[in-house]
Amino acid sequence: MRAVVATVLAVGLIVCVAAPAAAGCGPVELRPQVMALKDVTTTCMPWLDPLLQRNERRSEPCHVTWQRLAEPRLLAIDYRWPNRSDPELRADVDVVALFEDLGKGSVRPWVAIISDGDAMQRGSITVAFGPVGTFVVRTECVNGTGGCSDDYFRWRPGALTPLREEWVEQVESQLRPDYTLARSRVDFTTMTGTYTARHPKDMNCCPSATIEVDLELVGATLRARTWREDYGVPGR
Repeated sequence: MRAVVATVLAVGLIVCVAAPAAAGCGPVELRPQVMALKDVTTTCMPWLDPLLQRNERRSEPCHVTWQRLAEPRLLAIDYRWPNRSDPELRADVDVVALFEDLGKGSVRPWVAIISDGDAMQRGSITVAFGPVGTFVVRTECVNGTGGCSDDYFRWRPGALTPLREEWVEQVESQLRPDYTLARSRVDFTTMTGTYTARHPKDMNCCPSATIEVDLELVGATLRARTWREDYGVPGR
């Protein structure tokens, strides 16, 4: 998981994603079967049961909210219900899922982020537009640290394709000794990547190196064309 600084979420959807992967939490790819819009926007069950593998949650009250994203064919649906698995945990179980509106009352699920615990992480699913297409960004952030990671997908009607970030590997192959990744993110509106790197003398908040990258999309791969390096004084 790449560490990056948290950003304000454009669509205003913030959910907690904080349980071990063994518990079925974190990023999830969904089987794109066709479902009824009225079902997925009014109830959590039964479609979430196979996803979460917790049949006892059928009896829990569930709150569903949803909205269309900047791409009107994409819906973000937030499912939330009380966590009864551990009496000491106050956070709700929370799932945010991305759906494609197929029209005539039908939708197709694509990806989700699941939380089932102590709310140590926050996540979102947003849409970004660029000169080479429409993209979906799935973000997870660790509360209180500013550390985040992003998964990028290219969106076309009927297809959501994961993108490989080869540009990060290209930059890391040329990093100066002792520097490690602090944050990486992609701005699809300008097709640029920002890579910040931390030196052992740097404070956690303040990495001293920034690398700005001009990107190109080749198939499903984000590659660096050129980049500009700015290495500051470590520890300042």
